[in-house]
Amino acid sequence: MDEHALRKRRFAVLVYLYVLAVLWGALVGSLVEPVRTETGTRLFERSWLVLALATQLGFMCFCTVDARLAGRPLLRLARIGVFFGWPIGVPIYLLWARGLRGVVTLLLHGVLLLLCLCGSGLLVAYLRVALDT
Repeated sequence: MDEHALRKRRFAVLVYLYVLAVLWGALVGSLVEPVRTETGTRLFERSWLVLALATQLGFMCFCTVDARLAGRPLLRLARIGVFFGWPIGVPIYLLWARGLRGVVTLLLHGVLLLLCLCGSGLLVAYLRVALDT
């Protein structure tokens, strides 16, 4: 795969992660009033699981594509490690593959992902309270 295609794929994975952050925030924002029905509770619990697995997969894909772009492909065991331990694996990967630039990337996207999560959570919570009254 050429460099341009890898850059497009990395950008697509980043967009995917930002969409997931917005969905996480919306799910958290919907907690303002607990779901009372049994079916709603089961659906809510499954939503957490699906979002967690989607987040793990997104970070693993980001590291895999970025490693190919950096010319340092990840071993299968490293990909599995990033999948199951992404809060620790992604910073370690970025430090290993990109050095100081990787730390800056981690801080920038970490802050932006948190802002997306918090913003969508606050918006959903506000709308939920405003529409209930």
